[in-house]
Amino acid sequence: MKNKLLGTNGAAKIFGPQKGATNNDITALEKSMKRLNKVVHQTSGIRISSLPHGGAAGGVAASLAVLCDAKIVNGIDFFLDAIQFNQLLQQAYLVITGEGALDAQTLEGKAPFGVAQRVKKPELK
Repeated sequence: MKNKLLGTNGAAKIFGPQKGATNNDITALEKSMKRLNKVVHQTSGIRISSLPHGGAAGGVAASLAVLCDAKIVNGIDFFLDAIQFNQLLQQAYLVITGEGALDAQTLEGKAPFGVAQRVKKPELK
């Protein structure tokens, strides 16, 4: 998912409701992440709010990228590569995947979409 830390498509507004956050919770989370962005910018010169995928894991991805020099990667691709999904797929007759809820975010890189993309690739058939 390419969600950034803040804003309409940011961590609090997109992922908060999926985790049960109320409107008040989302407002508080957004405010806190704005403060985090400010502090990190003051200390490192980098705005974590501008990092693609930085909203992943509630903003942990952006923070780790700047503070620990971690590399932000697409989560489902990383996981599927780690388990050698493409090789396993060659032996599969049927692939079943799921998500707590399919919504607009599913097409932004959630697991079912990532799996479907791999299954659809002709070179993997």
